[in-house]
Amino acid sequence: MAASLCENFWVTALKPRLVRAEGNDSTSTRDVLPSSISVTEEVTSIPTGDDDDVILTWNDLASTQQPLCRSRERFLPPVLFEYDSCALCYGYIQNRDLFSFRWVMRDTSRQYRVKNETFVFVVTALMNPSNVSHLVEADVNSEEISASFHGKDGWRKWRSCCVAARSCCTSMQSAPWPKGHCPPTWDGWQCWPSTPPGTRASGLCPSYSYYRKPASCTKLATKQCEPDGRWFRRGEEGRHQREWSNYSSCSVAENIIRRLYVHIAAYSISVAALLPALCIFFSYEQLGVHRITLHKHLFISLLLEAACNISFRLLQLHKEDLIQQNPPWCIVLNLLTKYASLSNYMWYLCEGFYLHQLLVSAFAEQRSLATFYLIGWGFPLLPLTVYAGIKFAGFNSADCWLVPSQLDWIINLPPLVAILVNIIFIVNIVRILVSKVRATHSTNEPSQYRKAVRATVMVIPLFGLQYIVTLYRPPELGCDWHDLYQMFNNIIEGSTGAIVSVIFCYTNTEVVTLLTRSFQRYRLQRKMRRGRKDDGQSRKMHLRLGVISPQASTFSC
Repeated sequence: MAASLCENFWVTALKPRLVRAEGNDSTSTRDVLPSSISVTEEVTSIPTGDDDDVILTWNDLASTQQPLCRSRERFLPPVLFEYDSCALCYGYIQNRDLFSFRWVMRDTSRQYRVKNETFVFVVTALMNPSNVSHLVEADVNSEEISASFHGKDGWRKWRSCCVAARSCCTSMQSAPWPKGHCPPTWDGWQCWPSTPPGTRASGLCPSYSYYRKPASCTKLATKQCEPDGRWFRRGEEGRHQREWSNYSSCSVAENIIRRLYVHIAAYSISVAALLPALCIFFSYEQLGVHRITLHKHLFISLLLEAACNISFRLLQLHKEDLIQQNPPWCIVLNLLTKYASLSNYMWYLCEGFYLHQLLVSAFAEQRSLATFYLIGWGFPLLPLTVYAGIKFAGFNSADCWLVPSQLDWIINLPPLVAILVNIIFIVNIVRILVSKVRATHSTNEPSQYRKAVRATVMVIPLFGLQYIVTLYRPPELGCDWHDLYQMFNNIIEGSTGAIVSVIFCYTNTEVVTLLTRSFQRYRLQRKMRRGRKDDGQSRKMHLRLGVISPQASTFSC
């Protein structure tokens, strides 16, 4: 029995594994996907035994008189388990921007002496990418490994995972493993207890498995125990099948993808509304006044923002690999999107300032719009240049600069100031309108007040004040609440162009009057052409029938 046990234990301990963690399925999304990890080569110097795994019973393991912990499909002594599991934790940290450089996981052999017998175990170690012969055990106290992190956030994630693995090993040594049950195991991300056959185990998605911050609601990962007492395996038939845990439910990617499509749809509606509106504005000389000229530039900035956002969202949905490659044109597209957004807010500020000046100066028309052009198209270049300069200097410049950082305040502060200034403008406009209504001593003051309120509400989209609704992000009370907030924000942001074009073009009295005249002129010209055509056909018929002579026809012409 002892000889048989040693042989079985030898086969199980020495069988080389691939570094791919069972808990990370290729169908998982960016929020839970592991970073790119190379597949290790087999340790050819160690015998591997049969292709089929040997499932040891708890009694077999106890008879070795050595406590063992299970990491993926390996039984390891606690010391080696800690190194192995901690290496997996390091390899599966997803945020690439947390690293200044990254060690690579590699399988290696380690000798471990039990009483008078020496066993060789296959464990995962970390290899320095610049020196392939330099392999070290994964230890959170290692200074050379800790130096690979860019700041403390990545190191804290790694340490949390390593602590969870150590606790898992401790629980394995004390928890029972009933006969026929799937064995307790560490899958690379979290601990799974012994589970009855034919059932599904579930566990909370660990915080370090998320790309950025964890979900604000409860999300569970699952692991299936098959009827034969083995964990569910996935992959090609034969030796390439590996135990697998389902972390897809931890991901919020489905919600993100849905929100991206809503964003694209809202911006597409704005594009469909803005293009005809601009054609109308540029088609009539009567609409060449300063007020409409400001509308034109606002519409152009809205159209540019919509086109850039649609392009970038499609890139996120269908070409995520290109974003990870960080090509220069992708960075330029991101900068152009930010410029269009900044320009959009600056033109909101111009609209608010212009209308405020009209009321304050008793409707005195502005002589030149050069200042407005400078604010609307020129000023956004200043914060954008500062932002791009710091980014080019190497401050977190991966993933087409999509990853949020503290530098985003350089871009976000000017729009915030523009909205606050426009709030001051609209408050003063309301004050002026109310004072004018009171000064008229009208007998129908409630009606006048309603008109003033209606006029104020109409200019809210022109001032960009609809963004006040989404300016403050409330605390996340759950996944559904956060998803609804983001969805509402995308709808408001994407449909602004359509709302503004409807209010200030399609329902504009001047525009409606001009379009009505053009339509009536078109109908009249069409009627006249049809009348001439009918007259010509009638004359031809009369000539054919001999009702009138050719001479009379010639004379009448």
